[in-house]
Amino acid sequence: MPTEAFPERLVRLIDERSPLCIGIDPAAASLERAGLPDTAGGAERFAAALLDAGLDSAAAVKPQMAFFERFGPAGIEALARVCARTRDAGVPVIVDAKRGDIGSTMAGYGDAYFGDGAPVQADAITLTAYLGLGALEPLFERMAAAGGGAFVVTCSSNPEGLPLQTAHLPDGRLVAEWLADEIAALNDRLGTPAVGAVIGATCGAWARSPLERLRGAPVLAPGLGAQGGTFEQAAQLFSGAEHRVLLPMSRALVADRLDPGELRERAQRYAEQARQFRDKGARTPA
Repeated sequence: MPTEAFPERLVRLIDERSPLCIGIDPAAASLERAGLPDTAGGAERFAAALLDAGLDSAAAVKPQMAFFERFGPAGIEALARVCARTRDAGVPVIVDAKRGDIGSTMAGYGDAYFGDGAPVQADAITLTAYLGLGALEPLFERMAAAGGGAFVVTCSSNPEGLPLQTAHLPDGRLVAEWLADEIAALNDRLGTPAVGAVIGATCGAWARSPLERLRGAPVLAPGLGAQGGTFEQAAQLFSGAEHRVLLPMSRALVADRLDPGELRERAQRYAEQARQFRDKGARTPA
């Protein structure tokens, strides 16, 4: 287990390096464009090229579980090696699995990702809370014992999520606001901001209230690049919270080639843009 807990390490690396988070999404189409076979080995080579290019510039790495799971045991083993290489370099791994269930099932997911003996060792995981944030408690217990973290989808970057996330509860709060309040209360009980939120960089002004209700929890902000989001949009939405916001880049980082020189140049360019985003902030809590 790392000696430094996930939230502290994340904020430190955002400050020391950049808010860039390397997304690793070896979808079939991405592997084909990169000239790689649609196999577990191809996915691992795809990941290795991204790590070679940007691991020293990033605050975190976010592999998408589904794109490795689809290859069965060989894919899980490839993902485990990708996670091990990243963690050995001192960079936290956020496994993008978006798990969400109840009771013993969440305990099983906790065993799958956190602590000694986990088949895929992660520093954090993405979660969904449609069954209620409290239903995820068994995973949070294992996460906390391992010094890990989590990001709960709160304001997603996909348009299909908008009607649910902006629905009003009887007390007048949006569903996303309620969830942000629940996350903040959970972190109060944990004594550390280990649980953060996924807030899409493309969400717009409505997501500002959930952001503020998080009271200092970290944020994973997808949507830049291929999904149409810009660093300027992110700067507007996350003003005052830049020091705790991760900016994932995946498809935009890869483009259509895995040429090492081009990949390195893009990784450095996006890391610099991410630093400029960070440095615009007033470093005051939001």
